[in-house]
Amino acid sequence: MRKLFTHRTLAIFLCATMLLPMPMEQAVAEKTAEELARELQRATLAPRHQISQNKRLSTNRYRTRNFRHYESSSGTPTLTNIPHKYKQSSGYKPVQSGFRRVNVPTNLDHKSLNSYTTSNVAALITRYARMWGLDENLVYAVIRRESNFNPNAVSRAGACGLMQLMPGTAAELGVTNIFSPAQNIAGGTQYLSRQLKHFDGNLQYALAAYNAGPKNVEKYNGIPPFQETKNYVKKVLEEYSKFKTGGPSLKSAALKGKFGKHVKFEAPAWEEPVQGEFVVHFHSGLTQVADNVIDKDPYYYIEYRKNSYAIRKELISRIEKPA
Repeated sequence: MRKLFTHRTLAIFLCATMLLPMPMEQAVAEKTAEELARELQRATLAPRHQISQNKRLSTNRYRTRNFRHYESSSGTPTLTNIPHKYKQSSGYKPVQSGFRRVNVPTNLDHKSLNSYTTSNVAALITRYARMWGLDENLVYAVIRRESNFNPNAVSRAGACGLMQLMPGTAAELGVTNIFSPAQNIAGGTQYLSRQLKHFDGNLQYALAAYNAGPKNVEKYNGIPPFQETKNYVKKVLEEYSKFKTGGPSLKSAALKGKFGKHVKFEAPAWEEPVQGEFVVHFHSGLTQVADNVIDKDPYYYIEYRKNSYAIRKELISRIEKPA
């Protein structure tokens, strides 16, 4: 009789456990935003091999690479390692974070722009397109539209280099020399890949996000109604089609004359004066003009020309308001 009672008690306990609204292991797993922010920062900044050697992280089932950043409708940021809890809620939107730090081998990252050749830049595009699961023809198309393969290109908004990285994005990616073709391509391809993943493989949305920022694509639930962005998406897709059908000869022609020791490079210069309410200074030495800067711990949200993106506070040295 006592044995039967024990079995029934055990069965009732197991059934009750299965009916819990959230598995116990998930309830224990969620941490405070401050704890997750610190762990996310360590995982983002540490090279992959260091993470695998870190006993505490490697034995933790809920590793930092699974953390996701969400923002409530009121603007409150939340970091969680159980993203489905927020993904199914209409009151939260995902925010991109946690880029993998750019780590270009020294033999590929030449100190002088004049040391780059057509062939090794082509090799860089192939290398990092494969690393991030991109069609290299798409990378060629984006570079054609962004800078026309000019490694010194600087846009009116302050985007720099071959793939026109913004200083804040470059800082998030760990880029130390934004005009280095190797670092710029490594960072730009990762960022483009993240847009594709963020928008479930929708190429048009990803390209729109690359141009106008992911928050604008989310805001308008598609390509934003900005003529510049509409033209950008159209032109990149046209170039993409050309590079796919043109083959290696077209790629070689696109790069020809842009690199080499006999090419004279001029110092980067603004296409026209750029003004903003704020100037954001990064520890990397780069600066970014901003129309507005919003403090939402642990990020600053930099707004400029309808684009807004989150930058971790520790990457910013100071924010000035010009007199």
